[in-house]
Amino acid sequence: MSILAMKQMKTRKLIISLSTFLITILISCNLDQVESNYKDFKTADEKGLFEKGWIPKELVVESMTEIYLMTDLDRNTCIFTYLTTENDLERIKTIILPLESKETKKHVPQSKQWTESIEKLKQNFIVTNEKSDTVFIAIDDSLNRVFGWRH
Repeated sequence: MSILAMKQMKTRKLIISLSTFLITILISCNLDQVESNYKDFKTADEKGLFEKGWIPKELVVESMTEIYLMTDLDRNTCIFTYLTTENDLERIKTIILPLESKETKKHVPQSKQWTESIEKLKQNFIVTNEKSDTVFIAIDDSLNRVFGWRH
């Protein structure tokens, strides 16, 4: 085998190895997963968050602060959380429905941080008017924090 043929074979092997490596990286990365943070309702509204519908209109309140949203467009899922006032939290509690305890584990988002945050909280759900979609809710009364997820 000539030196030129050996160099070409090594080059091909290198290209195949690099291609395999890059494809593996791209597959493992979820390019459609987006995280967003908003200081308050006004900021989120100005950025068009509520028009997207990830947080159901029934749960949107003007007292929202520390709004966090992570969406996964590939799976059409999202998780969100925000702080609110005690009065708005009480109003939200009137529109959510309890989730049976045996059903709870089925619906927890696949995120260790979220699982740890909500596993001790009573979980609920709401069927949204706009999309006839189920959104799962957990409320931390001590912090006036709402956790939500849909999948």
